Parts: sequence; structure tokens; C-alpha cells
Amino acid sequence: MKYIITEKQIRNLKRIILESSNEIDEGILNTLFKRASTGAKELLPSFISKSTTKTLTDEIGRLIPKQYLTNPKEVSSMVTKLNGLGSDINVLSTNYIKKHGQSGYDDLIRKYLYNGVDKKTVMSELKNVKNPNIQLKPILGYGADHQVYKSLTNPDKIFKVELRPGEIDKWYNTFNSHPELFAKTYKKVKVKGKNGEQLTAAVMEKLDVAPFQKLWDEMETLLSKSQQNLSASEKTGLERLTKKMKEPYYGKQWSDFLTYLKTNGGASSQKINEFSTLVDKLYKVTPNPDVRKFNFGYNKEGVLKSLDL
Repeated sequence: MKYIITEKQIRNLKRIILESSNEIDEGILNTLFKRASTGAKELLPSFISKSTTKTLTDEIGRLIPKQYLTNPKEVSSMVTKLNGLGSDINVLSTNYIKKHGQSGYDDLIRKYLYNGVDKKTVMSELKNVKNPNIQLKPILGYGADHQVYKSLTNPDKIFKVELRPGEIDKWYNTFNSHPELFAKTYKKVKVKGKNGEQLTAAVMEKLDVAPFQKLWDEMETLLSKSQQNLSASEKTGLERLTKKMKEPYYGKQWSDFLTYLKTNGGASSQKINEFSTLVDKLYKVTPNPDVRKFNFGYNKEGVLKSLDL
């Protein structure tokens, strides 16, 4: 069956595609549309609307590097094949991506574009995702009652998974009520563990912990210098000091340390003051905040927050 496209339609379609995508070479389109005027059946079957054309060409450009889009016949086939999946593809892909990740979905569509699977198989895969669960990527960290995983689909979020039922409920509402102090919480979800078990996790913003760990080491060094005139029995480590700072003896040491920092903190003084202020605020929320090297990090705006209660 041949599809006839008028010269005006060809010119309009060429203009629309070129305006809506930087990924397909103009030379390829010149050849493609030249052939289309003869009614070649393997080329674009009909005029495609501007919005649909933009969606199709953008998706091809996202899925396949430009250097591989060198065959006009192949490119036209891809446009036609993607169009053939219909407008419901975005809705149908949601659960598939949720279960298999964006890379899994992209692999499936590439196979379809290169004739590795047919349309029936693609639609069946997308429609028949049963009990989609968020997949867990390699572990980022852990605590006594939780493990932390990367998100498969969103690099700005993490999953804090409880090891025992009810652990998340102990702190979730507090985190949710104080997003300025703690990593922001988005929701609680069910995830699948490594052995297939159903677990509860909190979806949270990902904090950059490395800069704070470096700052902690600097504070440890400065604290040691500030205590150089004390006996070994009088000296206190940073973690112990911050966890007991409300006791008179340790409170004085903490105050002395902050005084020392005013003249010896150097470039880190502002960051240390930010940490000190955050610790003070945490003590107003809970009597025993878990202050330690691995429990703090910076969000995308550079604000220091706590990862634990």
C-alpha cells in the first residue's frame, strides 16, 4: 500500500521536524522527504501533527545517539513505529518504569525500533506489569534500624528502609514537621527487598554527605588543638561532646570550643557555626539527637540538614 503526500505537506512536515528536534540530521530528512514524494511505502505514511512530530522526534533523539541516525529509511521507519504505539504509551509506561526503571523501558523501546520485538510484545509488556514495586539500587548507608538505598528513577531521592516493622513511624512525623532541620520526606511506600519481602520505606531527599564528613574531620582536628592543655582524662571527642553538651561539664567544653573557633576556625568557621546552630535546634526537637559524622549532609541549596533523629 502506498501513501501519497502532497508537496505542501512535505514542506510543512520537514519544517516542523527540523524545528522540533536537533537530533536528526537535516540531510537525512532531505532524502527522506524526497523519497516520500514518490509514495514509497516504507516512508512516512501520512502528515503528522506538529505536537506528535515533536514528541516522536524528541523521543528518537533521546533514545538513540545522533551518529546512529544516518539511514533515512531507518529513521522514517522509527518515526512510523513510534507513532504506531499510540498516545497512551506515556500512561502505560508509568508502572513499567516504576518496576524496571527508565533504562529498562528505554531498552524495550530500542528493541522495538530495531525490530527486536514486535508491537504486540511491547504493548503486552507495558500493560501487564503486576504489582509494580520500586526497585532498590545499591545501598548507600545503614543504621541500627534502617538501610538507605538509591532511587532507580530519581537521583535526587533516596529510600530509607526499615529493618524492623514500626521503625519509620518513630521518626517520620517529626521529619515531616521539620523539613528545615531534617532531610525532606515525600511519602512512605512499600518496596521489595533483596529476598522479595515487602518492606516499608520513606522516600526522602538525597543529601550530599561527603562535604560534611570532611568538615567533621576538620572540627575533630580543631577540637583536639583547643584541648591541648587538658589532661588525657579531661579531653573529649567531638561526637561525645555534642551528645552530652547539655550536661554542665560537657556544656562548658562545648562553649570553650566555640570560643576557640572564633579565632582559629579559619575558612570553615561559617560552616561550623551552621552545624552548631543546627545542633541547638535539634535539641529543641528531641532530648537526645543522634549527632555523629555520618548523620548530616547538604541539600541542593547547600543547607545543612540531619539524616537521623
